[in-house]
Amino acid sequence: MNDPRTPSLRTGSKRRRGRPACRHVHPLGESDRERALQARLEVIEALVDHPLITLDPCGRILSWNPAAAAVFGTAAEEAIGQSIACFLPDLPSSGFAAESGSGGFPFRCEVTAIRRDGSTFPAEVVGHCGPCGHLPLRMVAVTDLTARRAAETEIGRLTHEHEVLLVSTSYAILRVEPGGTIGFANPPAIELLGRGISDLVGVPLGDVLRGTGRDAERLEDIVASALLGNPARVEADLVLEGRPILISARAEPLRNGDGAVLVLEDCTHRRRLEEELRQAQKMEVLGQLAGGIAHDFNNELAVITLNAFMVRSDIAAGRIPDGEMVAEIHGAAERATRVSRQLLDMSRRSTLDVRSMELGPALRQVGRLLTKLVPETIDVRVEAAETGYTARVDAGALEQALLNLGTNARDAMPEGGCLTVRLSSERIGPDHRPSAAIGTRPEPGRYQLAEVIDTGVGIPATMLSHVVEPFFTTKEKGRGTGLGLSMVYGLVRQMDGFLDIESTPGEGTAVRLYFPADGSAPEEAAPPPHSEWEGDGEGRVVLVVEDEDPVRRACVTTLQRKGFEVLEAENGEVALEVFEAALGRVDAVVSDSVMPVLTGVELYRRLAELYGPIPFVLMTGYSDRIPEDLSGLPVLQKPWNPTDFLSTVWGEIRRLDPSIPGR
Repeated sequence: MNDPRTPSLRTGSKRRRGRPACRHVHPLGESDRERALQARLEVIEALVDHPLITLDPCGRILSWNPAAAAVFGTAAEEAIGQSIACFLPDLPSSGFAAESGSGGFPFRCEVTAIRRDGSTFPAEVVGHCGPCGHLPLRMVAVTDLTARRAAETEIGRLTHEHEVLLVSTSYAILRVEPGGTIGFANPPAIELLGRGISDLVGVPLGDVLRGTGRDAERLEDIVASALLGNPARVEADLVLEGRPILISARAEPLRNGDGAVLVLEDCTHRRRLEEELRQAQKMEVLGQLAGGIAHDFNNELAVITLNAFMVRSDIAAGRIPDGEMVAEIHGAAERATRVSRQLLDMSRRSTLDVRSMELGPALRQVGRLLTKLVPETIDVRVEAAETGYTARVDAGALEQALLNLGTNARDAMPEGGCLTVRLSSERIGPDHRPSAAIGTRPEPGRYQLAEVIDTGVGIPATMLSHVVEPFFTTKEKGRGTGLGLSMVYGLVRQMDGFLDIESTPGEGTAVRLYFPADGSAPEEAAPPPHSEWEGDGEGRVVLVVEDEDPVRRACVTTLQRKGFEVLEAENGEVALEVFEAALGRVDAVVSDSVMPVLTGVELYRRLAELYGPIPFVLMTGYSDRIPEDLSGLPVLQKPWNPTDFLSTVWGEIRRLDPSIPGR
């Protein structure tokens, strides 16, 4: 029964079970205008997607929109007429009993709401009071906070995890505002930069980095890039609190132009470990190298020592030395020389005559030689048509490298097969990756490609990265020194090329030599040195400058036996004094390249400055970088052949005095 004090209610349809059948009840005595307002209110209630409920002054439900029916699980017919406390028991009731006025309205609060099935959910209620005819109506809007609370909980969890990550990570993290000031710094950043939080937050990044080294500008640059929306990273050497450190930095833009994040990592320890690893690897290779050198040289020195001892014994006894013993000494010395040359080639310190040339003739010559070196069971194919490009190489070094690869290919095909020597031109892009990751990544551009391909046993993938190491060999014990591919690699790198190897066990190996395409006209090769010299140096004076006494004595003896008058000097300063004392008499100077006080190049420059051009020959035990303006100076590689030594000296004398007759 309705309270008799409550105004009677009239419905727009039949009543059912004592309750209104419609979802909205109209007060008695309303005018047509009020009816129109009520109809408009019903439309609004239907369109609102939140529960919208109208109450009488006693808190009983007068209207119940579709959203309320969906959220509370109660139809309008069941809800209208009930107390709002059935659904919102915690709603403040002050003012509901008042017959006029706004009572406790308007208000906003959060309460626990009850659905029809008894389940509850958190809700936000907004209450408002307004007139409707002669009655004040209370209207409440209900918002289900379940999703919002879940989102807030998730945000809280993520925020907590975010804070834990920022604190526990070893990375220093700074948030940089759009204006360039620091908005946030985590504890590792405070520790790394050696500043308090108040000295970081709100301070321009440039002020914080000022005085930490020239590379600090690189950090500012990547942050500026990130503020424009472009992520960037860089490594920088900084000095923080007087300690040099290596920083790996990454800057990422925040969404909607809200600044950038700068992540810093101290990589100093990593760099130290990498250097220690490289040093350990270097020492391992050096140990392997030293063992291989000792093995090969000890064999040759044993031959030289034993035969030299027997020759000296024969001479002491008045006997003529056995010619075979002398030949053994000479042969052992030649073999030791070849090992030395291989070491120089491997270390990229041999002397090369690099010229712009077409590679086709060299490959065809190698093909002809290989047909004589391999058994008939191996089919040698040469595909070396001209490509229209040149490359700067040393012809002899290229042939030597290709012959070495051909010999390796022959040994890889004991049962026979096919050996292909191929020349082509290839353009390499920036994404090129060497198959075996040997050497440095090549610069993009066009290359001349010389390939030696076999169908032999192949090389296991685990060995590919080691094949260019000195004394590493895939051959059985007793075959090969392990210097071949090291020598090839050294020669190719010395000619600004790179080497690549691709191999499949049981199918074969392809070794590719890439040389940057030059495109210029081929240059004529220098004439080969005289194979022998039969001239007479009588009347000619040569100054020999060498700080190693045995080498100097050997040079002096070689020249004197051919009739030259020889002056000696143990270093560059003494050479200047000797030259000045014999001014006008010296026909040529033969000087070691590396000496104390004055190098061979410095001695040449001093003599040329004081006395003008003079025939000058440099000797070296390895490749010294000859300055561009002195590239015409003849260089003798130690240990030299006496005939080549004499021919080079005499040829230099004749170069500056063409009136001298030949040999």
